[in-house]
Amino acid sequence: MQQNFASGATFDFQSIEEAFPGLKEGCDPLTEPLPHMVLLQIRRAKKVTAGGIELPDEVQQAEAGNTQVAKVIAIGRNCFKHPDTAKPWAEGPWFEVGEFMRIPKFNGYRFSVKWKVPKKWDPSERIEDIGFVMFEPIHLTAKVRGDPRAITAYA
Repeated sequence: MQQNFASGATFDFQSIEEAFPGLKEGCDPLTEPLPHMVLLQIRRAKKVTAGGIELPDEVQQAEAGNTQVAKVIAIGRNCFKHPDTAKPWAEGPWFEVGEFMRIPKFNGYRFSVKWKVPKKWDPSERIEDIGFVMFEPIHLTAKVRGDPRAITAYA
């Protein structure tokens, strides 16, 4: 369960896939990173509290805008390589596709795609925006250990 301390609402994503829907759930970013960039999917904002109360659009937008946890979707082929020689870095890659990262709130190239929420998560099958962001690896702040649903943007 995730708590948004600004509003006091609690969110309960039943699975990692619900928080970060992927290709299997029909969520395609329609983008691949250039060789020196990383593509990440931002955790989706919950539309309803764990108690079943629908959140106003303003709260949903604030939650989406403040989320600083993302899943690595794709890594450009030149990431973690020396720019002059293209040899892999001695320490190896910092992270891999599928791992979860902490991301800066105001950096990166952010965009969204429309996605139809599957019936298993929402009987109305509404359309929602799923956020993605592109970064150079040097701008990512940390690797998430444990469950990325437990991290909040508020303290």
